[in-house]
Amino acid sequence: MTLHQLQIFIVVATRLNLREASEDLRIAQPALSHQLRLLQDELGQPTHRKIGTGIALTPAGELLLREAKVILSRVTGLKDKLASNVDRASNPSLTVGGSYNPCAKVLPAALAAFRRRHPDAPLLLKMDRRLAIEKMILKGELEIALVNNPPSYRQLTGEVFRPESLIAFVSSDHPLAKKRRLTKQDMKDAGFITRQPPGPKGRVVTLVQALRKMGFSMDVVMQCDSPDSVKGAVRRKMGVGILYKDVLENNIRNGEFVALKLPLDGFALKSYLIYHKMRPLSPYAQEFRQLLKEQRDK
Repeated sequence: MTLHQLQIFIVVATRLNLREASEDLRIAQPALSHQLRLLQDELGQPTHRKIGTGIALTPAGELLLREAKVILSRVTGLKDKLASNVDRASNPSLTVGGSYNPCAKVLPAALAAFRRRHPDAPLLLKMDRRLAIEKMILKGELEIALVNNPPSYRQLTGEVFRPESLIAFVSSDHPLAKKRRLTKQDMKDAGFITRQPPGPKGRVVTLVQALRKMGFSMDVVMQCDSPDSVKGAVRRKMGVGILYKDVLENNIRNGEFVALKLPLDGFALKSYLIYHKMRPLSPYAQEFRQLLKEQRDK
């Protein structure tokens, strides 16, 4: 029984699908199946059985999954300790990721506070769409991230961080700016400008669906690939924009945009802290995670 076989088994037992597991591990499916057979031969009993297009774990497989996670977690911790002992001269670093909304305000503020505590620590902040950020964590390029959707990969832990609000907005000289609240007729007449969702579960999609269930029309006339593009279109009065509140805070404060209340009071979503289940967070990442929570709770 090897560590490599245990790593393969954990991914297979998490995905419960050999094809998906082979794609995650970037291993050909026949080679993956061969390693599983070797593992089962050594254990002397099956660890899984086929069900439709997927698999299900046997009692032996469930026990192996629990113990394999403990073993690999200890091995990872040992590797980290050995690496730090071998290269004591190098400075530890903090690698953080985030989708656009958290990177507008929350993460920069927390990183600034972290910098005051550790002025010599190398810092890295990556901003991208949630799925890209998740892949960076899977590859070990980032340790921890703050995103606006729960993680889509089972290898990642997702902790609810806080509620997040999507708001409508127009330029300060737009005819609707004087109303401050959109009526049912306004919703029907206005064209809306949104971020382009990465999939069918995008947050703007959720908002549109919720409004339509309540009987409100909402015509999305333009989708943009970034918040700045949405803002640019709104400046040119091409429609009513929809973005997260944090992304617009400075623009609203300086009077460039006016927030409009949607007829869906209290509509809120959630942001999530995500990190790899099988990689213990470094002391810096643990401290940063706690710092984020302290700032949130103030």
